[in-house]
Parts: sequence; structure tokens; C-alpha cells
Amino acid sequence: MKRRWHFVAIGSASIALAIANPFGSAHADGPDGGPKFGSYTLTATAPGWEMYEDEPSANAHPEGGVQAPYSTSALSTGGLGYGLSSIAWPGATEANANGVAVLLFPKSLDVPGGPSVPVPDAVTALFQQAAPATSYPVRAEARTGTASPDATLDGQAMTLKAHADALLANASATTKGATGQAGFSFGNAETISSSVLNDTAGQASAESKITKIDIGGVIKIDSVVSTATASTSSSDSSSSGTTVVQGMSIGGQDAYVDYGGVHIGSQGQPANAVVSQIANNALKNGGFSFFVSQPQQEVDGPTSSYTAGSLYVLWKPPGNPSENSFVIALGGSRVSVTAQPGFDTASTPIVSTPSSFVSSPAVSPSRRSASGGITSSPATSASPSVAVTKPKAAAVKSSPIAATFDGLGGQAMLGVIGAGLLFFGFRRVADDIVDRAPTICPLDST
Repeated sequence: MKRRWHFVAIGSASIALAIANPFGSAHADGPDGGPKFGSYTLTATAPGWEMYEDEPSANAHPEGGVQAPYSTSALSTGGLGYGLSSIAWPGATEANANGVAVLLFPKSLDVPGGPSVPVPDAVTALFQQAAPATSYPVRAEARTGTASPDATLDGQAMTLKAHADALLANASATTKGATGQAGFSFGNAETISSSVLNDTAGQASAESKITKIDIGGVIKIDSVVSTATASTSSSDSSSSGTTVVQGMSIGGQDAYVDYGGVHIGSQGQPANAVVSQIANNALKNGGFSFFVSQPQQEVDGPTSSYTAGSLYVLWKPPGNPSENSFVIALGGSRVSVTAQPGFDTASTPIVSTPSSFVSSPAVSPSRRSASGGITSSPATSASPSVAVTKPKAAAVKSSPIAATFDGLGGQAMLGVIGAGLLFFGFRRVADDIVDRAPTICPLDST
């Protein structure tokens, strides 16, 4: 009996494998297999220029700030995608003032010397009706789980786009020129951010380019291009970036920027003392001073981040009784990536990279500041670009137990063998039951 039931069990398992194997293979090889990471986060932010204003008498510091234009994208575990672009981003808190106001709106009012009085329903309804008007409108915002993966906002001097799905989130903002506070102006500007994911790799990239910068008529720059990119697998990661200042002049005199700061004169040539004095006097009289930030890079296994260098201009306009100060930041594209392997995925490094990924040199696992700072180059030098292309999900080959019986013929053979074992097993069992010699109950014996 025990041996015959084994035939039935083996036959049932064979038929089950024959049926399940083609479905398993089709699911694993299908185009919608999705990422094989257990967890991941890919973010990219591309600011054009950032300005912060403050004064000693302000109630909060800094008193105000804006990023123009601005793009950011993010992908995270569970296929959550987000893309945002804005012509002048005031920050998440100020841009979503309607939500903040609803949270802070009181439900009741305390009356001195008496009990709390509920706010009338009519007042609450009026507030809730007016609150959405406080939301910052100049943006294109897309997120997964909404009716459309794309958002756009077109105007005479701007084009904003955002896209978000489970494998790609990107955003771009393009402006045709604007004039900021206190005589600050710029020409065309563009920011692009992208977060991309496939079965074996994730990447984030950010690029910003701003042209024809004029700060108080004293500092003029043809363009500033800032890029950052990072990629990760389930075992390692890499990141890189650069910020290039082109065609800079101070007080009408040529200037350039490198990791040591801002210098008067042409790059690679000794500075002229007279020219330097003219430029320095123009800076002093205009209330300007410069600061240069080094790029920041962190690499630790599958986690990596990169913040490109920035040129900071501190401006305290003369004849300013309120002592207002402005900090203008140019550059500073930033990315961050991390990923952990799934339970059924081997932890192996990336062998090949999709063409839409920007390659970067491998970095040994460590945490450090990147070298190089920001640099100057002739105005004719080519600007870096970041491709924003949605890769196709790579096929993942499955290897079930029945892989020996590959193809339709193998599946049919496995099914026939299983059916034969079932038939033989059930037949022996049936014969044993039907043909078994009758026995006499001991109680019926005398």
C-alpha cells in the first residue's frame, strides 16, 4: 500500500510541475516583471539658481528664499514615482500653504473667563473653500496612483513638464529669462531631473543650465552648467558630477573660478595687478563677496550621493539701512541612490549599463568629499547633457525544478509520465481493494 501510494504522489507532482512551469517562465520573462530590488530610493534635484534674503530684524531666518527654475524627481520602493518642476519654487511648505492652513485652522476658540466656543460651520466652510487658492500654482507635478502620469504647464516664457510611473520619474523646467530681486537677472535657463529603474540597476541624474547672469551690473557670467549622476545595483554604486562657469567678468574684467575660489584675469595666465585692483574695487563698492563650495560625495556599497560644487555670491547692497543681505547660489545639482537586493535575487554587480545611463567611474566604498570643485571654461565649450530615456525592463530567466523538461515537448513528456504514474498507482490501489480476499470478523466466529 505504501509503495503504491508513492506512485500516486509522484505522478501528481509531475503533472503539477508540467502545468506550473510554463506559467512561471512566462511570468518571469514577461515585460512587466518589474524591479527585483527588495528596497530602493532614487532622487535627483536640479536647481537653476537659488536666492535667499535676510535682515537682522526678521522674525525668521532666512526671511525668504526661492529656486528658479527647479526640477526634482524620485522613485522609491513599491513603484512610487514623483516628478515636480517649477519656474520659481518657494519650497514645499510655502507652495502647499493650503494644506498647512487646514491643519492649523482652529476647531474652537478660547473665550477669556469662559468655556471654549466652537468655530461656526459657516466660517469653517468659507475657509475651506478659500484655502485652495493659497496653493502655489506655477508648477507641473506628477505622481503615481493618479489619473495621468504626465503633467504640463505652458506659458509665454516657460515650459514645465513632469512624468511619474513605476520605473521612470522625471521633470524639466525651461524659462526664457527673468529679473530677480535687487537688480539680479538671467537669460534662458533649463533644469532636468530623472530617476530611472530597471531589473538590475537604478540611476538618478540632474542637470541645470542658466545663461546671461547679471548681478547688480558688476558680476556677469555667460553660463553656469551643473550636472550630477549616480547609479546603484544591489551590491555597489558610483557617482560623479561637475559645475562649469563660463565667460565670467567682474567690473568689466575677465575672471574665472576654480577649486581655490574666484580669480581676476584669464585662466592659466598671471593676474595683472592693475586689473585685479579695478575688479576688487568694483566688488567692494558693490558689497559683493564670493564663496566656493566643494562637491560632496558619499559612496558606501550600494548607497551613493553627489552634490555638485556651487558658486555663492553674498550681496549686501550699499545704502541699505535695513541691512538686507542676499545669498545667490549657482550650481549645486544633487542626486542620491540606494538599493537592497530582494529575497530571491542574487547580489551581483552591474555587468552592462543601458544606453540611457550616464556612465561614471567606479568609486571604492568610502565616504569623502569629491575633488575638483567648480571650474571655468571658455564660453564655446560644450555643455553636458543628461539623457532622459525610459529603459525597457530586462528579462529575468527563471530556472524551476522542471527546467530539464524545457519547451512544449518537455512539458508534454512530463505530463505523460505523471499521468502514467497516476494510472499505475490508482490501478494497483483499485486492484488491491477490489481483489483483496475477504476476511472474517473474529466476532462472527464461534
